[in-house]
Amino acid sequence: MKSYSFAVDGIYTASPKGTDFKADDFRLPPSKNDFTVGPFNCTIDKLSRETDRTDVKFKVTYVGGKVAFVNPAKPAAKMPDGNEYAAKYLTAIFRNSSPLMLMGGDKDSFIISWERMEGASKMDMQLVEMIFIRHETFTEAPLVKENGTTVNLEFDQAISDGKN
Repeated sequence: MKSYSFAVDGIYTASPKGTDFKADDFRLPPSKNDFTVGPFNCTIDKLSRETDRTDVKFKVTYVGGKVAFVNPAKPAAKMPDGNEYAAKYLTAIFRNSSPLMLMGGDKDSFIISWERMEGASKMDMQLVEMIFIRHETFTEAPLVKENGTTVNLEFDQAISDGKN
């Protein structure tokens, strides 16, 4: 019987529940197409506003030294009725609504969308001002080294040969 040991060391984790970067809300349509939130540089790449749907595509670059998370499912739109509305339509680019994970210098993009809201012309997304609120959208966390472990394996040639 032969024995082998496999040492697992050097595995790191990071939590998307790290430091949240607060950012000022901004209006759609925006007065400028770029903004900075802590170590995140963002640009509005595409904005589509229709009566019953709004889509905003963002490009983001993380310039920090930790691990960044961008959660496209967190933002909301504040409408003229005073209520906040969460993004209702998530596309495949969201990777099943999971946060994007970025390392220093990484770039990615994401789309946030809202669909028709009750309220007739008072909620016509093409005509009214929308306030984009970034609830816990941009976070970063340090890498945390996990404890190493050793996995011991035994290999019995006779039993393996008998399994042909």
